[in-house]
Amino acid sequence: MKKYNVIALALLALSLLITLDLWNNYCYNLIPQDGISALHSVMHRLLGIFGDSRWSLERFYHAFAVSAFISVGLGVINLELLYMSHGKQSAKLRCN
Repeated sequence: MKKYNVIALALLALSLLITLDLWNNYCYNLIPQDGISALHSVMHRLLGIFGDSRWSLERFYHAFAVSAFISVGLGVINLELLYMSHGKQSAKLRCN
């Protein structure tokens, strides 16, 4: 069970980083400039993600919304795993 907790927590952390990066891109691109640019993305600099030039403000917002939804889902999964592992520990203490 501990392995699932660690994996779920790592996925949540990665999802939150991607969500924050997309939020940063969306907010940056609200500022009027000469077109939309994904070059202000940390994920693009590190991994080459979001590198095409066809991004629009709507695509940034949609990607952020999907990523935020996934992050919330992973957060719920993490809470359930924490509750289940805490419940098993409580049951062991009651038996002893």
